[in-house]
Amino acid sequence: MYLKEEIKMSIKNFIQKPIVLVTHSSRFHADDVFATACLRIYYKDIEKKKIKLIRSRDEKVIGKGDVVYDVGNTYDPEKNRFDHHQTGGAGTRENGVPYSSFGLIWKHFGLCLVSNDEIHELIDEKFVQQICAADTAYSDFKIEGTEWNAWTFDDVVKLFRPERSNPEKSRKPEKSDRDFNKLIDRNFMKVVLIAEQILRKIIEKKEQQHIDTLELEEIYNNTKDKRIIELRRPMSWNKFLISKLEPLYVIFPTDGQNDTHIVAVPKEEGSHENRLPFPKEWGGKRNEELSEISGVSGAIFSHGSGFMSVAKNRDVALEMIEKSINWPRG
Repeated sequence: MYLKEEIKMSIKNFIQKPIVLVTHSSRFHADDVFATACLRIYYKDIEKKKIKLIRSRDEKVIGKGDVVYDVGNTYDPEKNRFDHHQTGGAGTRENGVPYSSFGLIWKHFGLCLVSNDEIHELIDEKFVQQICAADTAYSDFKIEGTEWNAWTFDDVVKLFRPERSNPEKSRKPEKSDRDFNKLIDRNFMKVVLIAEQILRKIIEKKEQQHIDTLELEEIYNNTKDKRIIELRRPMSWNKFLISKLEPLYVIFPTDGQNDTHIVAVPKEEGSHENRLPFPKEWGGKRNEELSEISGVSGAIFSHGSGFMSVAKNRDVALEMIEKSINWPRG
């Protein structure tokens, strides 16, 4: 009887045994923070397992970890070892961006967090690689045309790293190295929880963009006058419609409002130049003044840069587009 109960308890304890994640102690970066966030999502959502996180540089502790990353000097996916600090690193992508530990974790675990390969690769391209590039000193992220450095996720994460207080000026100076290390670990977990939310939101957004693209393709194919693309709801249309030659304007109902948005399609992705911006004479005008200048009753607003306008309803939006297309431009 007792033997049976002991066996049951042993099985129960084995099943509930947490996955031990090991990364380095002391100062942290976006690399190990987001790698931890990714693994937390994977083991909580996919594997449904508890997690135990250990931050250490002790080789004995590292050797007992179930998943070890950003420490250990080994990249061996079969053994769940994901460091990139060893001689020769852990490889580079085809575009030359080296893998940081977050890149390795996303490469091997991220696919389970998304619905298809395309989204997995897109998140790597648009998000993960920026963290890898910053962590491996691949890029300094200068803002083009200036001497300014763009802020990166690593810069944001570093804000959470505590600095040693001046014992003469601080009301609560650290009592020991042990106290300071505990403070670092607490702050590490604070920023990991934020990183987890960010990563979840990025995955959610990219999944929605994929759904939007499928719907956009259907709308585009069924639209006769492809200069004007009408959407049933706000969606991520830029990449898909910019890849098409015909679209000039996109119209869609405004979230939480009764009016209709009209956006001029950019010349290329990320550009502030549009294929056919709204007339300069409309820029910054509102309501009666805009209606008088444009000749469209129900015109509500036109942005000063000409990239978007707002109409009272769909019919007014279509009339504004027609006026804009035929407006004399110098």
